[in-house]
Amino acid sequence: MPPNNPPPPPGGDATVVLRRATPPIELPPAGILRGVSGDLFGKQFPIRERLLIGRDERCDVVVPYPEVSRQHVRLEVQGGKVILHDLGSANGTLVNGTRVSVTELVNGDDISFHTVRFRFEVPGAAAARSRTEPPSSLPPAPPRTPPAPAAAAPAAAAAAGSARGTPPLTWLILAVVLGVLLGVGLLFI
Repeated sequence: MPPNNPPPPPGGDATVVLRRATPPIELPPAGILRGVSGDLFGKQFPIRERLLIGRDERCDVVVPYPEVSRQHVRLEVQGGKVILHDLGSANGTLVNGTRVSVTELVNGDDISFHTVRFRFEVPGAAAARSRTEPPSSLPPAPPRTPPAPAAAAPAAAAAAGSARGTPPLTWLILAVVLGVLLGVGLLFI
C-alpha cells in the first residue's frame, strides 16, 4: 500500500515534509558558575555565550539581595575564554578578594558580590587553581605573612612592649620590686 502523501501543489513544485525534527546540538559550556553561599549554594549555571547576574527578574541568574545591583555582572565567552564585566555596580565585584571591573576568569576563581559567592569552574580542567596572574584591572595584592606559631607569642609580646618605648626587662624588674615591697609590707601587718 503506498504512503498517504498529499498531492503535489500545482506548478510541479514538491513540498518536503519532515516527520522527525533533529534536536539542536548544544555546545558544552565554556565555564560553570557554582553558587557557594546563600540561597544559590550548590546551584550551577553553565556559561555558553553570555550570562547576566543581578537582582532584576530578567537576569539569567537572579540574586535577590539589596546589596546586588539590578544588573551587576555580565559574563561573556570571547574566543573560548570567559570574561567578567562589572556593570558599574555600587558595591563592586571581587575576584579572589580583589575588586575588578573587567577580568578574564580562570578555573577556581572565587567571585563575590557583598555576601554572595560563586566559584568559576572550567569543565574538564584540573581541580587545582590555574591562575598564574592577578586580575588585570588592579595590581597584585601583597603576599600574606603566615601567623606566628603559639610558642612565639611571648617573644611577640616582648617585642610589642619594646615597640611602645618600654623595654620588657623594665617591666620584669618593676614586677619583682613590686612583689618584694608587697611581701615586706605584709611582714609588718
